Amino acid sequence: MKQAIDKANKTLDQIGAQDPGKVTFQSTIVALDDLTYEASIAASKATIIKQTNTNGAMRTAAENAVKVFQDWAVGVDYREDVYKAAQGVLPTLTRN
Repeated sequence: MKQAIDKANKTLDQIGAQDPGKVTFQSTIVALDDLTYEASIAASKATIIKQTNTNGAMRTAAENAVKVFQDWAVGVDYREDVYKAAQGVLPTLTRN
């Protein structure tokens, strides 16, 4: 989970660091979709382990990993830098 979140955070930092006047749909919206998809795969794997593993320690570790993911996912919504980058795409979408 840590690796998936670290990778996602790196991508979020890249999205947020873009010049708002030069953002594209691909560099913001698609990148956000891709990173959340990949992070969600890791969370899904942890959820399966949490619900099915016969080892109690593994279930507990997986449950903790799912909680870490959930906390991280909520925090993504509050990334003002990412929000500004995504807002920069809106004018380009309405022109088409």
